[in-house]
Amino acid sequence: MKLKFLIFFFIIIKITNAQTELGVKIGGGSSSVDFRPKIEQQNINTFTTGLVFKHINKPIVGIQLELNYIQKGWKEIIDTLHFYKRSVNYIEFPVLTHFHIGKNKLGFFINIGPDFAYHIKSKGDEYTKSQYSREYFYKDIKKFEYSLVFDLGFKLKTNVGCFQLEGRYIQALTNFLDSEIITDSRNKFIGVSLVYLYQIKSYTN
Repeated sequence: MKLKFLIFFFIIIKITNAQTELGVKIGGGSSSVDFRPKIEQQNINTFTTGLVFKHINKPIVGIQLELNYIQKGWKEIIDTLHFYKRSVNYIEFPVLTHFHIGKNKLGFFINIGPDFAYHIKSKGDEYTKSQYSREYFYKDIKKFEYSLVFDLGFKLKTNVGCFQLEGRYIQALTNFLDSEIITDSRNKFIGVSLVYLYQIKSYTN
């Protein structure tokens, strides 16, 4: 089944007016968690980097696939003196539909689609006394996370490649903690990335 899908995908690439690009991205963002019940917290600064594959079917639609390392997490405010911070790191695979406008060097785009993430490690920093500790501070993070991604940005084509500046919003659709206190916990990420893409193939009929 997987082999048939790959054959179909590459046939579509070859018979359409299209261009294929491969590149890298780097960026940063701000992360928090939607907890139920609600918890007082602050966003934490995070980092992301990865590889980008983009295939555009003219005139306006394409696909953008990514393989990224991304940091998420939260900083919980206990009181004016105490807090708990936890960073959670993932390998993620966004599968995005790419809508673009502009035929000249400068263009605008929107990406939207699902994001599949695998948790690789986490770290908790506890700046609080033991009596303020919560049961979920020490719970393991679930391995798999499913999210929705939305991007808005612009791209600039040059003689050495294409540069994209994108703003991204990620909303997790799955709960990442099993806790007796927390009934729901979903990562939320807002960030900005710079992407460099090099055109590796162009097809015209």
